Amino acid sequence: MRKEIFIFLIALAGLLMGFNHTLFASEKPEIFVQLGHSDTIQSASFSSNGRYLVTADPHLIKIWEVGTWKEIRTFKNEKEINTVNLSPDNRTIVLGDKEGNIKFLDIQTGKIFASLKSKYGVEFLSFSPDGKHIIYSHYPGIVYIDLSTQKQLFEIKKESQIVKAATFLSSGKLIAMGVDDYEIPIYSYPKRTKIDIYDVVKRKVIKSFNLYKKTGSTNEEIWNMVVSPDERYFLINSVVRDENRSTDKSGKLYIVDAKTGNTIKDIVSSDIYHSFTFSPDGKFIVTAKFGKVLFLNIEDWKILREGDGSLPVAFSPDNRFFVYSNKLNTLDVIDVQSWQKIATLSGNTSFQKSPIFSLQEDGFLTIDSRSDVDINYWDLKKGLLKNSSAPLLSPSNEHLVTIKISRDGKLSVMNNQNGEGSYLFNFENGKLEKILAKSIGNVDFSLDNRFLLFSTYDRKIVLWDLKENREVSTLFDKRNNDKIHIKIVGFAPDGKYAFAGYDEYYYEENGVLDSRYITKLWNISTGREIKTFKAHNNVYTQAISPDGKYILSAEFSGSEDFLVLREITSGRISKKFKGHSDSIYKTAFSRDGKYIASGGNDQAIIIWDAKSGRQIKVLRGHSGTIWSLTFSPNDTRLISTSFDGTTHLWDISTGKELAQFIAFTDGEWIVITPEGYYNASPNGDKHLNVRIGNNVYGIENYREAFYRPDLVKLALSGGSLKEYKTLADVKQPPVVEIIDTPLSIEKDEIKVTVRLTDQGGGIGDVRLYLNDTAVLVDSSRGIKITPKPGEKSIYKTYTVKLLNGENVIKAIAFNGDNTMQSNPAVHKVVASLGIKKPSMYAVAIGINEYKNPKLELKYAVADAKLFAETLKQVATPLFEKVDVKLLTTKEETTKEHIKKILDAYKNLNPEDVFVFYVASHGTVDEGEYFLITSNVGSLSTFRLKENALTQAELKELIANVPSTKKMIVIDTCNAGKLGEALQVAMLTRGMSEETAVKILSKAVGSTIISASTSLQEALEGYQGHGLFTYVLAEGLRGKADTDRDGFIKTFELATYVDSEVPALAERVFKRDQYPTATPTGQAFPVGRIR
Repeated sequence: MRKEIFIFLIALAGLLMGFNHTLFASEKPEIFVQLGHSDTIQSASFSSNGRYLVTADPHLIKIWEVGTWKEIRTFKNEKEINTVNLSPDNRTIVLGDKEGNIKFLDIQTGKIFASLKSKYGVEFLSFSPDGKHIIYSHYPGIVYIDLSTQKQLFEIKKESQIVKAATFLSSGKLIAMGVDDYEIPIYSYPKRTKIDIYDVVKRKVIKSFNLYKKTGSTNEEIWNMVVSPDERYFLINSVVRDENRSTDKSGKLYIVDAKTGNTIKDIVSSDIYHSFTFSPDGKFIVTAKFGKVLFLNIEDWKILREGDGSLPVAFSPDNRFFVYSNKLNTLDVIDVQSWQKIATLSGNTSFQKSPIFSLQEDGFLTIDSRSDVDINYWDLKKGLLKNSSAPLLSPSNEHLVTIKISRDGKLSVMNNQNGEGSYLFNFENGKLEKILAKSIGNVDFSLDNRFLLFSTYDRKIVLWDLKENREVSTLFDKRNNDKIHIKIVGFAPDGKYAFAGYDEYYYEENGVLDSRYITKLWNISTGREIKTFKAHNNVYTQAISPDGKYILSAEFSGSEDFLVLREITSGRISKKFKGHSDSIYKTAFSRDGKYIASGGNDQAIIIWDAKSGRQIKVLRGHSGTIWSLTFSPNDTRLISTSFDGTTHLWDISTGKELAQFIAFTDGEWIVITPEGYYNASPNGDKHLNVRIGNNVYGIENYREAFYRPDLVKLALSGGSLKEYKTLADVKQPPVVEIIDTPLSIEKDEIKVTVRLTDQGGGIGDVRLYLNDTAVLVDSSRGIKITPKPGEKSIYKTYTVKLLNGENVIKAIAFNGDNTMQSNPAVHKVVASLGIKKPSMYAVAIGINEYKNPKLELKYAVADAKLFAETLKQVATPLFEKVDVKLLTTKEETTKEHIKKILDAYKNLNPEDVFVFYVASHGTVDEGEYFLITSNVGSLSTFRLKENALTQAELKELIANVPSTKKMIVIDTCNAGKLGEALQVAMLTRGMSEETAVKILSKAVGSTIISASTSLQEALEGYQGHGLFTYVLAEGLRGKADTDRDGFIKTFELATYVDSEVPALAERVFKRDQYPTATPTGQAFPVGRIR
């Protein structure tokens, strides 16, 4: 092979040496969803520092963060990937593909910074231990490249041999090779297989160990090879074939003594062991084939464990984690010590497609493409997923798959999943009506929903009358022509025409298979064909203009992708639109016909002037192929869906993205603005990731500053968020690690040492959680950042009380201004203690009188007394001790006195239960919640911060109670009795009390039940009490005991209040009141009724 072939293409490879990759790492936050692999995962390997896991399927390489198991980056390769390797310094991924391309990828930037080309497909490659050289397969041998000089130093090859696997040994001076030896020029099967040890300095083979020698009709070929960490053993797998049945393959695994070359053991299998590895400590071998994983003890070579699984297999370098595939496109992460699954690496996004705006433009429908069963309705006024339809069943109890929704969102066409039957579903009356006994393919509704146009899988196109549920006519019938592939059918918006586009394959005179794309139009009223267009370009999608005069096609010819606008009457090309750099898969006309939107593989959406062909705007924001485009009825907005898992809403006039809408496979969802403000289902923010350089966080890390449903509503209504900070304005939190903390203890408390490493954003609050409940908050006022000389880290030690058995301690820290929290550090400790019966401690506060007489309430004191008495009554049979403090006087309910009372609970035991109840006023100002205490007079922002109990103070006071079982009840209102001034303030101050309560619940890890949403009146005067507390007391007395076990549990109580308060409010007061129940943390009993 000529060296210049390599030298020309490897010119940049020298950058591997000493290149400062991090200089170009993007620090701008990038929001992305975790898509996982969609094809068979072929390889998995951990970085040597244990920070990353790299996985590959035929076209994608993904980097995952170890510990959080979040997807960090994805690299896409057009050609099929054969092999992937990591450089010893963990800064570079190198891949080799079937076309001979070798690419060097920068882990920090996600960019290709060097490449080279081989004449043959690259089957394997390997870095030398010092990272200065690489070897890779070059049929029939291997090539050795010096990266510092950018030269091929030598090639190892012999005409009668094929090197099937090769790797450097630890010295870097020797290469171990798995070789198929044909002894004569290469033909169908090798005569023997062997291991050669090649000396790089001497440039020759210095040892050879024979594995297999051909006898009879059985043949073997080497598949792969690995070396044990101590280099005592080689592990080689072979493909075994019989010459008489060459298609039948089995596998054999050789364990070879690296010193003597003796085969210690061989394991024969009916299938090939595609993936295998040694554990980092060298104690056992793991090997996998499709459906089976084997663990062998190296001491006696016996099988230790056998389980279901598949390739690939890999260990983390510290021997803590093991990964293997349980399905073709997911990986399970196993904790080696406990042998429990701790994570599954997969995508979590339910892709949305075929969006349909409601006629009022207050929402839109999407089809959930993961199942093609669920139909989601997104509410644009409230910024949330309003409902998701349950899967429909056919009369034979088969799941129905949605393939098309009518333009008004009233009807959908569904196929039976087993292919036997198609149905029409009416959303308004719930009626399901069968269309055909067979499933249908492409489909479209007429604008008035009178007709359906569809293709069948046997190449017919049918016009169907939906009113009479019968066939009107067969417009096209090519059942006898299997060279026809129908790609699209549709109606013209004016209802006059039906059209279809299809590929027709044929053989040219020289025998080469070719195709042409044919478009046909029919008159609907007569069923007569009126026009045929033929094109030799590839056509991906088509649409007819609203006036029915033009047909638009997205085409590809040669190296160009473009749109073509043809006159329907003449077939003449009116315009070509050029601007996309890759295939165009989706187009849409605006309702008035003035604009065209197009999108596809280049991830850009272009808005065109339909008349002039001029580009008006380019909308960028997607990171995947565009799937769907839909204009709103008034043409002011556009919805786009993409393979990146997101649905975007755009403002056409400004070209600005208003929000992203994302649904997840577990039913959770999130709506997020470009600035980062979001609304989400209870756990929706766990699934959305934010990448800053190569640090990946969940959007939940920003929750306390960016969970703002009110700002999402503002953005969707067209309001500006330019006065608010964005994710880019937020500095990163410190890195948190728990160190020098034992794994087991025989005391009831433990010293927890936390190392905090500033990443430039400062260090704010530190929180410790025990079993997911906050038990300690160290505010930033108490942290002095005084790292030791030469160190970036500071160390903090805290005392945490423990429960008997396993305790999960989690530590997080915030950046300096407490707007973003770190990824958690988690430590498990087992405490051997005696069993203690828990006690209950409760504080019940009721405030009727305030410094400002306009704030006086009538029922708050009575409500607090009712709650305190009821709680004590039901709790006494359950707990060792029940201590309920009732605070109702003006003196007892000041800010300072409440803080003093709550401070006194810092010595509770973790098994104790703590309950906090308050009946008062609450408000939100400048994004912070305030509990109005009796000393509050003025409602100005300054005075609220000075006199009221702030959200931060309340959070800290409750979190510092070391009980792991906390329930918080907030009976406060912001309207009605609150007074005119406060009502006006609430309308202009943004965040709702409901939002504040949800943030507080997540922060302290406790169940919180609050009386009403922000601008509702918490109804009073029912049976001498507020409605909310009356229902709460009834629930405690037994009505919340839904499972009839005699215990009242927190989640039961939250569910009961959540359902009963609205029902009673409507029945008695004819008003709305919806409490907020956030069942977070542990569920536990607070009372016993029998």
